[in-house]
Amino acid sequence: MLKAPRLTIAYIVLLGVLGVLLDITFVHPLVNGQEYSAVQNESLSKTDQGWTLDFTLVNPFPKETAFEIMVGLNSQQPTQDDVTIPSGHSFDFAMPVDADQVKQSSKLLVGIYKEHSSTPFEQETLYLTNANYSEKSPTKRSAS
Repeated sequence: MLKAPRLTIAYIVLLGVLGVLLDITFVHPLVNGQEYSAVQNESLSKTDQGWTLDFTLVNPFPKETAFEIMVGLNSQQPTQDDVTIPSGHSFDFAMPVDADQVKQSSKLLVGIYKEHSSTPFEQETLYLTNANYSEKSPTKRSAS
């Protein structure tokens, strides 16, 4: 019966462990699911008339997916856009926000819903300030 030196046995065991680690890392990743945000390149730009909300919506799912984009200012009825994006493709979204709609301080609520879901897939709250806003109070007339 031949006895292998201990160093050779340790070498074979370490090669086996290294093989298992490489298999887990490259062949069977432990993390499944979304690894990045579906909203990319988001910006809120100031313009002469107000602001422009821009972002790119990327479909991270393995099939064509329908999304609902809901954008609301303060407690107003939100604007809804429906879009279907093929797997791995993107959609560029742009929406102007008129300065007359923004009070001194306002919230712009953005929600992205996946196919008839009641909870947002992604959501964000943006805060806008309008330094030129003034409450138009009624003028008081004195009786003469």
